[in-house]
Amino acid sequence: MLRYRMHRFLAILIAISAAVLSVPGVAHASAPMTPATMSTAEQQKQALIGFNGVYALANTANGFFSVDTNMFVSADRATPRYVITLGVSLDGKTSKKATYSGSFDGRRLRQASPGGPAFDLTFTRNSRKLGPTVSVAGTVTLPGQPAATISGVTYDNPIAPELWGGHTYYLVGSGSAAPVPFVRIEKDGDVFYNPGSTRNKLTPVNSYTYNMDEYYFSFDTEDGRNATFIMGTAGQAGLTMNNIVYDNGQVVSQRSLVTMPDTPRSRTLAATGPSSPRRAMERSSRSKARTSTSRRVPRRPSRGHLPDSSTTR
Repeated sequence: MLRYRMHRFLAILIAISAAVLSVPGVAHASAPMTPATMSTAEQQKQALIGFNGVYALANTANGFFSVDTNMFVSADRATPRYVITLGVSLDGKTSKKATYSGSFDGRRLRQASPGGPAFDLTFTRNSRKLGPTVSVAGTVTLPGQPAATISGVTYDNPIAPELWGGHTYYLVGSGSAAPVPFVRIEKDGDVFYNPGSTRNKLTPVNSYTYNMDEYYFSFDTEDGRNATFIMGTAGQAGLTMNNIVYDNGQVVSQRSLVTMPDTPRSRTLAATGPSSPRRAMERSSRSKARTSTSRRVPRRPSRGHLPDSSTTR
């Protein structure tokens, strides 16, 4: 059974220098990575994770720059592996991407990507309580083109998987006298899942991918399908997830789960279901251009928030 622990993620959200995300390993693993044991390149990567998000570019309709982080957790690794994808669309119609392999000093990102876009960008965190969380400015150079000066802002913040931990997620509208548990995410990162073939039986998930911008988990089930947990909030119903299962890229099931199933809000959700016009509208200004920058598992509906739910954004 997979075990890992994460130090407080808040540090990398406010640090403008080489902040570090330290993660203990799986069960019986050696001591966790610390700044003393982490390479300079890894420290810089962890610092850049704090600026994860999609930045809407000024003076460009639907243009964006993105820092997109995936965390890969596996039972055969002592610590999670992080992959950052840098994406950019200057015209809002086409986009380019590159895996992060450059340098980041806490504010300035520099990367020359052979055959791909090059970046020289400076990030500035917004100290105000309201408004964008981070601004970015600098140059992006697309293959065969002169450097383009860009500036943009994001309202995003990366959300560590531990936010969703310490909770059991129950099926909405199960019709059972007792709520049916379908997912449990523990504080140390263990994930347990009920695929539905055997009710009330939660089995451990030994490896998964977690995306820090879209807030979703993805893993392969025992029967060879792909399952995703798209996370969100639902007011009085607590935390929520939209559990979508794919088979050969096709959706075969979709379930709404909440952490507080016995509230009036949960009963309303049971009656209305997971679909909402808000989901279709969300991020519509950049959805098409962003598709080609995605590194993701099979594409799924945008964000899984239930009707009229508040969000963690």
